[in-house]
Amino acid sequence: MTTQATQQLSAERFAGQRWAVFGLGATGLSLARYLAPRVAKLLCLDTRADPPARAAVMAMSTSIECRCGTLPAASLAGFANVAVSPGVPLDHPALLAAVAAGAVLVGDVELFRQAAGAPVLGITGSNGKSTVTTLVWRMLEAAGSTVQAGGNLGTPALDFLSQAIPDYYLLELSSFQLELSGSLGLGEPYWFHNSSATTALVYPPSGGAIDGGSTDASVSVAQNKTRIFNRRSSTAWVSVLTA
Repeated sequence: MTTQATQQLSAERFAGQRWAVFGLGATGLSLARYLAPRVAKLLCLDTRADPPARAAVMAMSTSIECRCGTLPAASLAGFANVAVSPGVPLDHPALLAAVAAGAVLVGDVELFRQAAGAPVLGITGSNGKSTVTTLVWRMLEAAGSTVQAGGNLGTPALDFLSQAIPDYYLLELSSFQLELSGSLGLGEPYWFHNSSATTALVYPPSGGAIDGGSTDASVSVAQNKTRIFNRRSSTAWVSVLTA
């Protein structure tokens, strides 16, 4: 499928919808760029008074509304779909109120999965994600394949959709990104259904916290990674590397 055909399908999928983007960093900017020409209404929010991507988002279109700073619980009222940037706490009052009202929360990787026109390879883990992602990238290129590599490492995934479709998309995935992947379902058990390979790095079960985080946070990270096994389809395979 060509880039143009993929974009057309994507545009039809969003027609008439009202969307919000929560978090205006690099990923939030990519979300705004992707959604702005496709949806009927786009609202962008950030708890910071002057987030990094605010000026760039506002320059995209006068129809985009930006709300930055202190956000009341009702900030997302009337928006049934909310794209949340990695790192934004999902227990923010505005997000909790939106979910209680029936809104769907989704991450950039899930939106990318819906539109990707080539197999997606995902790499996640507690440590070593970037090293393994770079290694797999070089191996694929050495084998003669074209690769677009990014996600948590470098280019946000959605920005690839404006470029020529490669043989493979290779994404480094953080636990934040895994937390909101697959939230829309779309008839498949997990967004890796289009993957030819999924590689997961899992920290050794030493009983301690991950990278200085709390034990509760570490448990949440492990649960997000476990979803790769529990919700993958029969067409995906998983390799586990432990240190």
